[in-house]
Amino acid sequence: MFLVMNGLGAMVAAPISEVFGRNPTYIPSMILFMLFNMGAGLAQTVVQRIVCRGLAGLFGSAPAVLAAASLVDIWSRIERVYMFPLFSIITFTGPLVGPTPGALVVQFKWESWRWVDWITITFGGIVLVLLVLFLPETYSPILLDWKAKELCRLTGDDRYRAPLDFNRVSFIHRLRNSLYRPILLFMTEPIISVHAFYVSVEFIILYNFISGYASIYGKIYHWSTGLTAVAFLGIELGVLLSAPAVPIAMYLLRREIIRSRARGQHRPDPEISLYMGMFGAPAIPISMFWMGWTARESISYWSPLASSVMLGFGVLCIFVSSYQYVADSFELHAASALSSLQVLRLVASGVMAIVSEIMYRNLGVAWTLTVLGGISFVFSPVPYVLYWKGPQVRARSRYARRNEA
Repeated sequence: MFLVMNGLGAMVAAPISEVFGRNPTYIPSMILFMLFNMGAGLAQTVVQRIVCRGLAGLFGSAPAVLAAASLVDIWSRIERVYMFPLFSIITFTGPLVGPTPGALVVQFKWESWRWVDWITITFGGIVLVLLVLFLPETYSPILLDWKAKELCRLTGDDRYRAPLDFNRVSFIHRLRNSLYRPILLFMTEPIISVHAFYVSVEFIILYNFISGYASIYGKIYHWSTGLTAVAFLGIELGVLLSAPAVPIAMYLLRREIIRSRARGQHRPDPEISLYMGMFGAPAIPISMFWMGWTARESISYWSPLASSVMLGFGVLCIFVSSYQYVADSFELHAASALSSLQVLRLVASGVMAIVSEIMYRNLGVAWTLTVLGGISFVFSPVPYVLYWKGPQVRARSRYARRNEA
């Protein structure tokens, strides 16, 4: 429920931020996220906990989807080559490291399981304080609107106008259009729909992988709950090992900038964001087949652990590439475009958290991971094809950046 509602909430939070600004969306959503987590921690029945966790996911969606949009607001195209991977590594660290203290809290009988929620609220409170104190508004149309109003007030001259003033419509009309935009982009923009499905497949694999740890390490290798949670750190290691690919991507970016200037372009095309995806795409099906056919008692547990490192590397590279490419292609509507990726991957992952248990039970570890590896293999050409044909696709788009002269 948390994952499903987190995905659905992104469809509302992202367009609202394009009407009110980033901070007026961040701050109330973080407060409500903490309050509903508190409700989940105080719940006395399963239904109460499910409802509160779902609502916590709904309001927790804003930081997840708007953080990437804020990076687009703040950093230049070259700077984002470094900032997007750093943002993504930190984003992945939460769900990969979180199960370890969570499992230990549950395993230690002298501690209440409710401490899982209290720890979450504590970290949420720290982030909220830092956000209020140090994060300014970053959405440029809102900043220009504020600047125009302030100049009018200071000078007494009402001729100062911001871009929003030239398309001034009623608040309800703006909000309705903004809420409709993520669906419109998903339905009409091939770049967004393809990446939404691709990222969803990779996250289905990731969450299926995580769900399978109980079957792989608990049933095959007879590890305890706490030790099984520590195995998640193998994926985290793979996420961290993606960092050396960033300087390579930067070298390729600089090369493309030089080439684009030689062609008379103001800046390079968004397709340069696909380099990270091309590095990581083959790693995911390889890791699936590797773990699926080596996770058995006769083979050391170090083999499936090593395969999880490769999975972490591949998923991080695809995540960085997809989000950066979509954000770069749809700069003005980056939040709405990214929310389309967010909703599909999280809703699919939430459903898969249930379906994966059935798959492991009926198909077994080997065939479950083989099926997922086959699906991943089908999608692995996506970054290569878009690098080749992306400019033609964008040229026919209504919202995407055109090839600049």
